[in-house]
Amino acid sequence: MADYKQEAKVPKIANFKHDNREFVGHMVSFKVGGEELKQEFNFFDPMDPSKRVPLAGMLTLAIWDKTPGGVLFLEGRIPAATQGILQDAMDSHDKSADCEFKLDFYKYDVATATYFKCFHTDGQVIEGKLSEKQPSNVEDAYDHEYDQIKNHVFRLAIVGSDKKDQLLHIAYDTERKKAFPFGQKCGG
Repeated sequence: MADYKQEAKVPKIANFKHDNREFVGHMVSFKVGGEELKQEFNFFDPMDPSKRVPLAGMLTLAIWDKTPGGVLFLEGRIPAATQGILQDAMDSHDKSADCEFKLDFYKYDVATATYFKCFHTDGQVIEGKLSEKQPSNVEDAYDHEYDQIKNHVFRLAIVGSDKKDQLLHIAYDTERKKAFPFGQKCGG
């Protein structure tokens, strides 16, 4: 099975226009070390551009090998106001931190002229923890690709929960959709 990889560009996420036909990545929510990252970004919903959605972050990269015990790599931007929460969790003494998240990556469908969710958590909170074997980090310096809200680049390596079965969803077009088990329990 090949790795699943999705990429999006910060300007296309922050300045969404339906006609761009580019991938869009949203970190809907993220909780780490028991603290919720504030949803300070407020961007257009690609599936309903008349609405805006509050977000904990922008997602510019997701890579996952589609295996239950595999590591999900996420990269993106978080607001400066929450950078300290993420950094503190990564510096915890046990070198891992429990986390919960919701994410949505969107893709444009030429046949229907609409966006659809191509990689997502189906609105469910997914539990995991930061990997002890793969590095996670958040940069100290501000990223200047988007300046309306001061933000930092983050990179996370997340392994799924060993306590419950969960699913990550992949859609290749509006009709072809699959759910894949994510977590250590499903792989055990």
